[in-house]
Amino acid sequence: MDNRPIGIFDSGIGGLTAAKVLEELLPREDIIYFGDSGRNPYGGRSRAELVKLSGEDADFLAGMGVKAILAACGTTSTNAMPELRRSRPDMPFFDVLDAPCLRVCDVTKSGRVAVIATEATIRTGAYERRLKELDGGLDVFSLACPEFAGMVERGHFRSGDPIAEDAVERALAPLRRYGADTLLLGCTHFPLLSDIIARVLGGITQVSAGAEAAAKLSGELAAARLLSERSERGRHDYYTSGDPAVFAAGAEIFLGHAVEPKRHIIT
Repeated sequence: MDNRPIGIFDSGIGGLTAAKVLEELLPREDIIYFGDSGRNPYGGRSRAELVKLSGEDADFLAGMGVKAILAACGTTSTNAMPELRRSRPDMPFFDVLDAPCLRVCDVTKSGRVAVIATEATIRTGAYERRLKELDGGLDVFSLACPEFAGMVERGHFRSGDPIAEDAVERALAPLRRYGADTLLLGCTHFPLLSDIIARVLGGITQVSAGAEAAAKLSGELAAARLLSERSERGRHDYYTSGDPAVFAAGAEIFLGHAVEPKRHIIT
């Protein structure tokens, strides 16, 4: 058993999609979340920049004494994981790549699936490549949605928000013509737009990269006997490099409870 906290980082509030699932699956675990909102978005950056930023995010969590780190960011997971794992070989790192791809293969009925993510993620082809490795018969349509993550960080993600509604309608127009039955949300910010996405694309099955990765992390920690042995509910600490008030407002809407984030600037 291991009472140390679980660390989660993302480029902002998107990784809360994973944190929320972990809160539900592992209520006795302490969680430390770092949202790098001050340097968001990550999606348009070069791979070298992403390796540097992600390494600094992971270093912060490692310094807080975590027992495992979830990179709850599709852009990091598809651009920087080999370097993260090499930098700290004794730290269990989890990404948001493999688990959601497995889920897509399980739920698709037509074999026509789509992936939406940041520009940097789509550029790697990582999701499409992994899906084809798992099932060579899949027809995969990949689409970059560069506006979404920054828009969510600014608080535009609720149904009825004209900025969010217009952006999703425009960005996903190609998917309406493609006709996929399953959509992989390859950026952890994107599930905050799931209600709008459902309206635009109809009955498509949405797979959240963050939620699937959190479930995998939960199972692997249990199998390795690394879960907390305490009986009381775990503590959840939130840090952001951006404005704590803005982070708190978005987090409360999504998590369903108030948070009091602390500010941490990486220099």
